[in-house]
Amino acid sequence: MEVQDGLEKQQPPFSWHESGVFYFLGLRQDLMSNITLEVYEEKDLAIFTAEGSITVQDVCDSIDSYYSGPIMSLILWDATRLDLAPWQKDDILSAVRKVKAYSHLRVGGRSALVFPRDLNFGLAKMFQAYSEVDNLQIEVEVFRNIEEAIEWLGRSSAQIRES
Repeated sequence: MEVQDGLEKQQPPFSWHESGVFYFLGLRQDLMSNITLEVYEEKDLAIFTAEGSITVQDVCDSIDSYYSGPIMSLILWDATRLDLAPWQKDDILSAVRKVKAYSHLRVGGRSALVFPRDLNFGLAKMFQAYSEVDNLQIEVEVFRNIEEAIEWLGRSSAQIRES
């Protein structure tokens, strides 16, 4: 795999968005220290991968960066290696408010959140519940494994690996 400017390049061509965020098919961009983004335009899918410990500000900054570029109707948050232990109710509410600020750009879209650990899964379910109460214009569902999340998004792992 070729690396250019610190980004893994899976398939040419590539381009920089004016915001400085790297977008295009199969390219991986580090948004924050522990959050990366892959955009598959032909699949209408964006995959955020978060690991280690992150703050709500990291998530909000990543969301701001994402919405400055091409917007996919399907989003997968892979939090299989994430620790949300320090997060509180107010952090969840802040994340919901940030998503709500952009939800009009993804009306009818779907966001799948993958949190296999019990505590993280519970916090993600709180996010889902608050999203429903706030009437986000997108559908949010929480899963314990990636395969189920990808299936709910109407895609398959094989399709994504082809990209």
